[in-house]
Amino acid sequence: MNKYILLFILLNTSFFANAQFVEVLEEVHNRNFQLQYGHIYSYMESKISETTTEYTRPNKGYEISVIYERILSRFFSIQSGMQYQSYNFQLGYDRKSLQDIELEKIIVPLIFSYNSDLFKHVNFSLFSGPQMGTVVTSSMRSLSIPNNTRDTTITVLALNKVDFGIMYGASVEISVEKLKVVKLIIGGRGSYGLSNISDDVDTESNQWNIIPNNSTIKTFGGFMGLKFVL
Repeated sequence: MNKYILLFILLNTSFFANAQFVEVLEEVHNRNFQLQYGHIYSYMESKISETTTEYTRPNKGYEISVIYERILSRFFSIQSGMQYQSYNFQLGYDRKSLQDIELEKIIVPLIFSYNSDLFKHVNFSLFSGPQMGTVVTSSMRSLSIPNNTRDTTITVLALNKVDFGIMYGASVEISVEKLKVVKLIIGGRGSYGLSNISDDVDTESNQWNIIPNNSTIKTFGGFMGLKFVL
């Protein structure tokens, strides 16, 4: 009789221990955060008229990302976080001047990801979702050759502080150890701006915004990083 009681206690202990272990595993696999670094190329698209759209030449920049991921199933997850981006491009549409524009931005995305299998050692994913960006710092440096022509127009850099767009991309993640709690991520992503980044200026003071109206920012590039399962 005592043997059966002992066996019952052992079985119950084993069951609750296993249940707790499974619960811990589920909690571990449900959340993670990622640290990423990448190089990006950015360019500006400006709709000058109904028939004319102009583009700047893509220039190289970089980004640093901290991403939190919530796993919904083996194949679907949702991500959010914060990205710091730094890049520049050159403008000078009317040949009056050539300006180098430097921007630093904070991006907050909401990403929906489709995965081959999040619980495997190797996982491929496709992702997309909306993003909101805010300008942290911006600067303008003249690259034009000085001339003696008198011009009372004042060239200024006027940007909307907040813009919106769509982020998209693909990545592969590889476990770097057996427990699959640390994974290496390599991928590429881009963004497509949807909102006008040009702000209004005081035309009565002869100000001319170097950023044309109806301008959006596009980016593309690659990144790598580490995913830490919580």
